[in-house]
Amino acid sequence: MDYDGLQIFQKHLQRKSEAEEFDSKVINPKLKQFYEVETKIEPFYTGGKVVPLPGSRFVCQCGPAVKLVSTAETPIVKLEIDAETQGEEPDTTTPPFKHGSFGILGTLQCEMDEIISFDACSSSNTLITSHKSQLLRLWNLHSQEVTRTVKSFHTVPIRYTEIYKVNVSDVKQELCVTGQPMFHPFTNADELTWATVAGNSVKVWNTGGSQVSKVIRIDGIAAIGFVKWETKKQRLFVAERSIHCIEEQGVGSGQYIISQTLTGHYSQVTGLEWGDGDIMVSSGRDKTIIIWNTGLSQIEKLKSLAFPGVIESTVLHNKTNLYIASLAGVIRHMDLESLTLSSEESLVSKDGDETILTLHPPLYQGLDTEANNFFVSNHLCTLYQVVRSKMKKKVGKFKLNISNQFVGSLDEVLDVTLWGNTHVAVANNTNVIKVYDLNSGSCQFLRGHKDIVLSVSSQQDYLVSGSKDNTIIFWKSGQNDPHKILEGHLASVTAVCFNPTKLQIYSVSEDNFLKTWSMERCLKSTAAHENEIHAVHCSPNGTLVATASRDKTCKIWDAESLKLRGVLKGHKKSVWDVHFSSWDQLTVTSSADTTLKIWNVATYECIKTLQGHQSSVLKGKFINLGLQIISTGSDGTIRTWDLRNSQCLTVLENSDDKVWALDSTPDGSFVVTGSADSILTIWRDITEQKVKDSLSKRKILFETEQKLQNVIESGKWASAIQLAIQLDRPFALLRVIRDIPKEESDVLPEIIGKLPMDDKISLLHYIEKWNTNTRTSTEAQTLLYMILKSTPPKNLNHMKISSLLPYTEKHFKRLLKLQQEVCIVKFLSQEKRFIEKESEEIIGPDMVKPETIIEIS
Repeated sequence: MDYDGLQIFQKHLQRKSEAEEFDSKVINPKLKQFYEVETKIEPFYTGGKVVPLPGSRFVCQCGPAVKLVSTAETPIVKLEIDAETQGEEPDTTTPPFKHGSFGILGTLQCEMDEIISFDACSSSNTLITSHKSQLLRLWNLHSQEVTRTVKSFHTVPIRYTEIYKVNVSDVKQELCVTGQPMFHPFTNADELTWATVAGNSVKVWNTGGSQVSKVIRIDGIAAIGFVKWETKKQRLFVAERSIHCIEEQGVGSGQYIISQTLTGHYSQVTGLEWGDGDIMVSSGRDKTIIIWNTGLSQIEKLKSLAFPGVIESTVLHNKTNLYIASLAGVIRHMDLESLTLSSEESLVSKDGDETILTLHPPLYQGLDTEANNFFVSNHLCTLYQVVRSKMKKKVGKFKLNISNQFVGSLDEVLDVTLWGNTHVAVANNTNVIKVYDLNSGSCQFLRGHKDIVLSVSSQQDYLVSGSKDNTIIFWKSGQNDPHKILEGHLASVTAVCFNPTKLQIYSVSEDNFLKTWSMERCLKSTAAHENEIHAVHCSPNGTLVATASRDKTCKIWDAESLKLRGVLKGHKKSVWDVHFSSWDQLTVTSSADTTLKIWNVATYECIKTLQGHQSSVLKGKFINLGLQIISTGSDGTIRTWDLRNSQCLTVLENSDDKVWALDSTPDGSFVVTGSADSILTIWRDITEQKVKDSLSKRKILFETEQKLQNVIESGKWASAIQLAIQLDRPFALLRVIRDIPKEESDVLPEIIGKLPMDDKISLLHYIEKWNTNTRTSTEAQTLLYMILKSTPPKNLNHMKISSLLPYTEKHFKRLLKLQQEVCIVKFLSQEKRFIEKESEEIIGPDMVKPETIIEIS
């Protein structure tokens, strides 16, 4: 296998940077200086199509990219290699974060070319994506690489990409033979056919990238709103209000035409399914279901049925069970044999505000198999995996059960809190609170607010939340319904917190009031600030309450009477957060003026100002016995600070957007952050491990240096050279090369030739430095010659040899000039001997004087 010089060069730089990090940074084991990401919850679904795949996998849209996701219960090894582990073997011992039994297998995207639509085919292991640039790309789902790129020649964005896939009858035959689900006979990707729809035009393609037929335009409409292939026959149905049937003009002709147009709907068609026999069912937003007969030469309308609601999507189960999603957030069942609509709702959304947008068809549509569950999505980018099961009390009756729910996108994370030792509650720009179980990864939904939740706080078994609906809700662990709802604020509740000593909370609002509450009612209230209040926090002993406001001040209040104790003034812009220390009479404020200030609660004076954030500081909190502060900012960074010297110890970059949310354990060993780009990150302190690694590395370093001295003394030059390179000791290496006796100098080319390529690259870096000095240039040029002579030409392309050229040319010119001077001296020496000889012949050897020779010369 060819050697990848670039990868080894990167590995060398990484090894060098790690060494510099340990050398330059003194690790204090008493401070939290190093954190690593333990769990990172990122968006994987932002709405649109969901395509199921074999092996409990599915493909879905996530912004400009497509995500390959697994719901398998077995741990899944993360395929993406982080920059910190590039070049090393992937860690297969720790699976990626799982939402229950969930894991992201890969991300398919093209830089600077957004994916507009896609479709996937499991039998050919192919994914087809349509891009903003009007290009079509074919991907191999196994390798996650682009296999072909095709120009679509559409003039508007491609809204739909649909592959002709599974033929149910073929799958049934294979089931009869093998007893297991099989794929469609199309196993060769080159035999695949698909369609693209842009505006009112349709194109049919094959996998080779050839357009099968001419552009098919649907006159009289601006854009096609529904596309689906018929699985029995290779016919494409596209629809707006009317349904247009597109099929091949003749068998094998490759020319597709509109064979028939079906009318009957008066609004957008949203569903099209094929039942047993020659039955086709269409549905739309006109609250109408139409039954069609496809067995004749021309499709005929059989019956129209009224539906009590706007139909958003349909899915067919086992050929006779049609499930219909309505705008009201419910799913109804229709029996296609009797054409009767069930009186009971098969599945109801947990909240009427969560509109069910799409029912996504199963992998083996039409088969009564375990794999015939399907996905349901809503406008909050939540995916529900739905399974059809028998009802115990009603014989022959079935119902839909949600087997899994997946949060596709958290939207903007506004606040987080650690609830107990195993849960994290998240307020994420919706009226639903997400509670993640850190052990299993499952997500629980707390519904009760009617508007966006702005703040959450926890204490033991209780959680409290404040919302834009002006209410405060108490939640109890293990319950999904609100424990108690409190009303009293006249505007959005911007922040809430518990009193650490009793079951009592404090809240602040855009109405500029500070209120204290019991579980039952409001106890006290006071007008706290002249402008919007951003934060509230209670001291650890429960005697003081601090509020932070847009009026650039922070105020300290008596916790019982809500009387003003003092005002903290000094910030030049809005104060976003305030937090008491649990160990000293201190409080920290975070401000939009990019600073954090430490205040003495007894004197209300600022004792320190911490600077380092590039933009607004949004959160700040004391950790580690009050020795440190952890903060987040609009610059997307998380920083830790040493209060003794006001120095920033750590800068963690995990987001490109504002980090609004922050919470941690009191000692700072476990930190949770949430950002505006929908990323929830859980950090774990690894300072102790870093200290152990540092001591271990230093011990190994001392032992290796001693070994180096021993091999030099014993004259083992090959081992000495390799050890000096591995220890990154260029001067020791130079000494080893100079100490090689002249009678053993012939072994040096052989030693250099046998060095591994990464050692040769390291040696080139030393040569580059040595070559700049005339005292070491001889060794540099000698070693460079040996490397060039012993390295194959194909590997020289990855070596930075060009940087050696300027000083090499300079040394060449210097040596050339020296050679010329030597030649002149040699010439003069020969002339002198010639003149001496002539003088002896003329006047005799005894009469020749030096002055005479000089004059003659």
